[in-house]
Amino acid sequence: MRKPESNRLNYKVSVDSRYIKQQRFLRELCEKNGWVYFRPNYHAMDRDCNTVMIYRREDEEYNKSLEARGFGEFYIAGQRANSYRDPFFTFANTDVNGRGDLNFANFGTIDLRWTNWQTRLEGAVKFCLAKRIQNDYIALCGGILSIREADDTYNDFNRSILEAYRMKNGGKAYIGRVNGEKDEPILTEYVGQMVYNFGCDFVIPTEDAELVALIKKKNEDGASMETLRAIQRRIDSLKGEHFHWV
Repeated sequence: MRKPESNRLNYKVSVDSRYIKQQRFLRELCEKNGWVYFRPNYHAMDRDCNTVMIYRREDEEYNKSLEARGFGEFYIAGQRANSYRDPFFTFANTDVNGRGDLNFANFGTIDLRWTNWQTRLEGAVKFCLAKRIQNDYIALCGGILSIREADDTYNDFNRSILEAYRMKNGGKAYIGRVNGEKDEPILTEYVGQMVYNFGCDFVIPTEDAELVALIKKKNEDGASMETLRAIQRRIDSLKGEHFHWV
C-alpha cells in the first residue's frame, strides 16, 4: 500500500488523549457495524498521520482469498496493478494543507475539535460506505441509465447518503430543489424527515443566500446553461451533494 504524502505528526501520538480516543472510537465503530478496522504497518511512522483503513467484511474476505491463492498483484504493460478491493474509508490526521494535526482528519474535511466529533466522524464513514454501495449497485445494473424507473433500492441509497451527510456535518443540512414548484421554498432544513423520490436535487451544509439567488434567477429568467453551471459550481463550492433519482 502506498504511503500518504502528508507530513508526519510532530509529537508523540501514542500518549496523546486525542489519538487514543479517536483510534478507540474507530475500532469500536467497526466492531459495532461488522467492518474491518486495519492499521497498516506504517501507521504513525515517518510520513504517516495515523492511517486507518476500513473495509467491508466481504471485501476483506475477498482480499484474503486472493492472497491464499497467490493472486492479488499483476502487471499490465509492465505496470503493476492489483485486483484487491480497496477500503471504503481511509482515515488520516491531516489538516486542510495535508499537515499532521490531531484536531482534523482527511485534509481538514473532518473537524475533530467539536464536542460531537464522534457523530461527525461516524457520518463521514457512513457517507463513504453509502456512496460505495450505491456505486456498486449502479455498476451491477449496467450503468445509471439501466436502472429501472422507481427503483426503491437505488432511491433508498440516496436517503442513506442524505442522512450520513447530515451526520458528518454535525446534524445540520439543507436540501433544495433547482426545479421546484413556484411557491415551494428553495431550501428546507433536513432534520431526518422522509424525503420522497425527487424530493430534493441537492444537499448543502448550511443556508446560502448566493445559491438561493442563483436559483431564483434561473426560475425568473429561464434555465440558461450559464446559470445552471453557476448553480452547480456553487453547490460544489459549499461541499454539497447532488442527487439523481429514478
